[in-house]
Amino acid sequence: MGDIDLDTGGREALDEALERLRRSSDDPALAIGTAKDLLESVAKFVLEELGMGVQKGAPFNQLWHVVQECLGVLSKNVDTDLAGYKEIRQIHQSSWDIARNVSALRNLQGTGHGRTLPTGVSKELTWLVVREACSVAEYMLRLLDKEQGR
Repeated sequence: MGDIDLDTGGREALDEALERLRRSSDDPALAIGTAKDLLESVAKFVLEELGMGVQKGAPFNQLWHVVQECLGVLSKNVDTDLAGYKEIRQIHQSSWDIARNVSALRNLQGTGHGRTLPTGVSKELTWLVVREACSVAEYMLRLLDKEQGR
């Protein structure tokens, strides 16, 4: 499927999730499920690093909304005086759309719910899903590092 390059900043739990993702490259359902797991792990990690408790069993969408709010990337909060603010809003919205859609795709085509049919997602599309999930994860980790002065 290709190389997966994501700088986790040496965070062990995230490195483990990333390594699982790399090992799943020949199994689209597993790769999609693992990409969603990585995004969820990143969200929980960010919240813990910011000193916020993570409610046990909190829905994925709720976690990501709080993370985006804490890191200042809710699309509605982009400064309208900034040149390109509409495009930046759309990019922030797209990062949310990627996370949400990876989670939804995992429920429909990935591992984790005991599906009775094989996945219908091609390896090529799986590669796109994985790369986009990694891009969003890395963006949030970079914002966390900036927030914490690293």
